[in-house]
Formats: sequence, structure tokens, C-alpha cells
Amino acid sequence: MTIAAIILLAGMTVFLFNPLIFLPLCLIAPRQAAKSLYKLDIPIYEEFWQKAYGWWVAILPMWWKKYFIQARGIEYYSPSVQVKYYFAYMEKPEDVIAKMTSEGQDMLWQKSDDSVRILLAQNGYQPSVEQLKQLNDVVLSHVLKAYPRYRTISQEVLQLLLNRKMLELFIPFVANNGLSPKMISKVFASNDAELIENTQKALERFSEKQTVVRTQSNGTYGHGNGEEWQLFLDEKKGKSLCLSAECSMNLWQYEYFHKAGFSLSAEAICSFLAGGEKEMCKLILNFEPKESFNAKALALIAANPKLKSLQLLAKQADVDGNAL
Repeated sequence: MTIAAIILLAGMTVFLFNPLIFLPLCLIAPRQAAKSLYKLDIPIYEEFWQKAYGWWVAILPMWWKKYFIQARGIEYYSPSVQVKYYFAYMEKPEDVIAKMTSEGQDMLWQKSDDSVRILLAQNGYQPSVEQLKQLNDVVLSHVLKAYPRYRTISQEVLQLLLNRKMLELFIPFVANNGLSPKMISKVFASNDAELIENTQKALERFSEKQTVVRTQSNGTYGHGNGEEWQLFLDEKKGKSLCLSAECSMNLWQYEYFHKAGFSLSAEAICSFLAGGEKEMCKLILNFEPKESFNAKALALIAANPKLKSLQLLAKQADVDGNAL
């Protein structure tokens, strides 16, 4: 085996890595040459030839060099080379961004247009507040919805949204995440009636969802706080819960919700049916009035044999109940 390995390596040295063969091969078939240089997986031997031809790869124009970068890994190259590679290899730009170093992504943000900046944000890049301030409202909207999945935005970014009066971003964030006392003070100090009203409504939606989540596991022995949930429902009598609060309910909360005289919105029904959780869907099909099931809900039922079966059982139970 040792002799065979020596003969193989000697043959590769003479017939592949010989400069008279390998250098022209890099120009004629760069993809194959790159794989030969960086994908051999032969310790010491592979490292020797990578160092021996490192100078050659460095001076190759990007059209040829991109194959060697792809084979070796973009993270081994400087930020400027990474940016050049990004524009030279555009087959899957998302994959390139994911493999770039943070320094390379920074340089790409600086040297690119807004479409690439949006793509960077969609693939995990975290621009600074100063970078965000340089964007126009349309691009800023796209970037913030992507980064960081529109969940953890700093106070500085929220202030930027307020300064630009971008309520279409500010209000949904408040509804999902709440607002710090400092930002609440700034909102009410603005004397903007529309902003204040919308912020109040968003905070109410946030509070409703938080109550749903908190009471699920805030009771005795972790079984949920039914007493607090019932008091909350009593307080909401004659009103409706926001969609996010409805969709956050678990099984026992929904049973309380129904007994208190509430009905789910059509959107919440669709959300639960799309989730397909058997026990919850069974209760919904038994509790909710027929007129609450819109065309989308009926389509979700028709497309799921288990839901269809539950629907038929619910109809039969209704018929039996009426007969009695």
C-alpha cells in the first residue's frame, strides 16, 4: 500500500501539479484545477501544493480566481476579494453572503446598492444605526422587516422611526414587543394625536397577548392561572380580543373563552385550523358558529382528512343534540 501511495503521489506530481501542466489547466479548466488544489484531502502533500501555487492563484483575474475561492472557502480571503467574488459569482448570492466574514459583509454594504443591502439584511447582516439613517424610507422599511426579523429593535432605531413618522413599522413593533417607559414618554410628549392613539391601541394588544401567555403557566403547580384568566375575560365582556391574543390561547384558555360567551374571529379560526392541533380544532368545530367559518377555513378543513372527520363528528353531535 505504501509503494502504491508513493507511485500515485509521484504520478500526480509529474502529470498534474507539474507547472507546465497545472498552470495552463487553471486557465483552460479552472473548476477542475481548483478542486485538485483544494479538495485532495491529502495532508502535507495538499498543503505543499497550496503554498506552492498560492502566488499564482493570487494574481489570477477574478473570472478564474472565483473557482479557487469557491473551492477553498471565501472566509480565507480579504474583505475586498470577498466583495469582488460576490459580484463575480452571482448564482446564489444568499449562499455567498452567509459564508462571508463580518468584515466582508461590512464592505459589501458600503460598496453595494440598496437591493444588495436588503439582501444582506435578509441573510442576517446587522447594520448599525448610522447605516440605517443613511437609507431612504422605502429601503429602511425592507431592511427592518428583515433584520433582525423585526423583533429586537434598539431604542435608537425606534427613535429613528418616530423621527421619520414611519408608523407602519413603529406601531406593529409596539403591538408585538411593548415599549419602554422612556419611549412611552417620548410618544406622549410629541403631541401627535394619531401617534398617541395608535400607540395606545398597540400597547393594549401587547397587554392582551402578554396576559394570555402569562396566565398559561402562572398558576398553582404550573397548570395555569384560571382565576386571573377568568377575571381578564370578565373585564373584556362586550369587546373582542386582538388576533395575536386569540391565536396564543391554549386548550383550557379557549374553553374558558367560549364559556364566557366569546367567539373566535374568522382569522383566528383559520390560524388554528392551519396548525392542525387535534384537540383545539375539535373544540373549535364544536363551539364556533357556522357563520364564523369563511371560505379559507372550509378549504383548510376540506384539505385535511382529520379535520374533515372532526367536522363530520361535530355535525353529528349537533344533530343528536337537537334530536334530544
